[in-house]
Amino acid sequence: MNRFTLDGTGRWKIKPANLELSYRLRFQYGVVTFTKEPSSFLRNRVQARYKLSKKLKLFARYESFYQF
Repeated sequence: MNRFTLDGTGRWKIKPANLELSYRLRFQYGVVTFTKEPSSFLRNRVQARYKLSKKLKLFARYESFYQF
């Protein structure tokens, strides 16, 4: 499979709460080598991280896929 990907990302830190939010938008286009069948996806990912201490961080991540 041949694939082309275009990404855009953003990250925000909220200092008093030790919270970090991030977002990624990805467009992905691919062609299967043998069948020449194209596929296009628009992918969104949202992530939240919370720092409890120097050794412990919690995170949650959600990603959605939309196929054209």
